[in-house]
Amino acid sequence: MARRPDAPHGVLAQRIMKHLGELFVFVEHPEVPADNNLAERSLRPAVTARKVSGGTRSDKGSHTKTALLSHFGTWTLQNRSLLLACRNLLLTGSPA
Repeated sequence: MARRPDAPHGVLAQRIMKHLGELFVFVEHPEVPADNNLAERSLRPAVTARKVSGGTRSDKGSHTKTALLSHFGTWTLQNRSLLLACRNLLLTGSPA
């Protein structure tokens, strides 16, 4: 099947074969979740905010908002003070 890219399912079969080693990591390593629900849930607030606000008006605004949300999400997971991390980032270029 994977050898027949012209078949309707050929592209999918090739993709599965290419990533087969990555698809079942959770079987060998029980600490790895079998789904990406955590990643999906972490994006939900940003998606909701974008839908409510109508998004940004420029590519630069989108990039800035994405970067800030990424920083805030990471700092929250690290139990950092958002205010101190922002202050340090502005003053030194590093949140540490």
